Amino acid sequence: MKVADESQLKKLRDERAKEIKMWAIFREILSYVFYIMVISALTYDSKDPNSYRSKDEISKLFVRGKLEKVSKVQ
Repeated sequence: MKVADESQLKKLRDERAKEIKMWAIFREILSYVFYIMVISALTYDSKDPNSYRSKDEISKLFVRGKLEKVSKVQ
């Protein structure tokens, strides 16, 4: 086996350390993407199909609607 000099060994160690850090970052990014996908699927799945109608009726009543008469408590 060929004996490498110290500078070449140091260079190879540095490259290997960078490679290990790169794969750790890559795994972390993938885990975040998976987490976001799961959260997105859960929130989309739990959406109420009648939520637009409820919001629209509340908007008509309070925002666009005119209050005809307010009774005073005596």
